Amino acid sequence: MATTISQLEDQLLLRLSELTVSAGGDYVRTLRAYGGDFQQARAELVLILPCMLIQYAGATYKRQGGGGYEVLTRWRIVAADNSHRGEQARRRGTTANLQNPGTYQMLEDIKARLDGEVLLAGTRPLELTGEELVHAEPNLSLYRQDWHVRYFQVVD
Repeated sequence: MATTISQLEDQLLLRLSELTVSAGGDYVRTLRAYGGDFQQARAELVLILPCMLIQYAGATYKRQGGGGYEVLTRWRIVAADNSHRGEQARRRGTTANLQNPGTYQMLEDIKARLDGEVLLAGTRPLELTGEELVHAEPNLSLYRQDWHVRYFQVVD
């Protein structure tokens, strides 16, 4: 059975779902796949924070023998939090409010659940390739992690 983008996305959501409040986790109120850019999502920030958004960012294909390709898929995971306690609390969280852990803790939690994990049989382990600030403002902190998943695919 061929690996699909939908299957990979479902596995990423599943691996992070234990952080959601609905699954008994500590703090993530919104976890979902997202296909647009963050500026569009921000307009919707009906998203309940803290949130994590997973986005398929494309793939590269390298021809291998036998009609197959080595596929490198790129994924972005955005971690967003807010706090009225100030800029540092948005990044670092506060011990007084575990419902807002801060984006730094969220990034560490994502790494702990994904780094080196094999999402599906036939895929290589997840690779973290980057992390950066996406947006910061008085009541919002957003960081993005970039991940790669490699696998072999025969194209019919």
